[in-house]
Amino acid sequence: MVQNSTFLLLLIAITLGWAGQAVADEHAELTFRLAEASDAEGLIESFLPETGEKIYLHAKPVVTANDVASVTFSRDPNKRYVISLEFKPLAATRLAEATEQHLGKKIVCQLDGKIVMAPTVRGVISKRAMINSQFTDDEMRRIFDALVLQKHE
Repeated sequence: MVQNSTFLLLLIAITLGWAGQAVADEHAELTFRLAEASDAEGLIESFLPETGEKIYLHAKPVVTANDVASVTFSRDPNKRYVISLEFKPLAATRLAEATEQHLGKKIVCQLDGKIVMAPTVRGVISKRAMINSQFTDDEMRRIFDALVLQKHE
């Protein structure tokens, strides 16, 4: 769990091989938005990276990196990155309300405006979430920057 500790942040960066590689000049932006299968007023047209399928995103993110209280990074048995998030109380409430109304639909994770994953909401998400995907090393460095480094500048 990441706390206000420069030593711990450096240890995570070294462990993951990212020390000195975080983006210093340009802040990464991580957002989670609800998505719809069909267009409606106020939605933003986008495309799923795996299939090219059109998807329509809500303009306002449900949560952003600023809503994350703590984060851990690890790898699963298949060596894919796993990001475990714990949200701040107000964000957890907002996320729970949004996902309860969005069951069976997609929620997208965007990194710098690019969809990096779009799972279907299978249950209410509130205080904790886990993200596992085949992120590239560059995407993981940018996520690390968005979730960890920026909070401690």
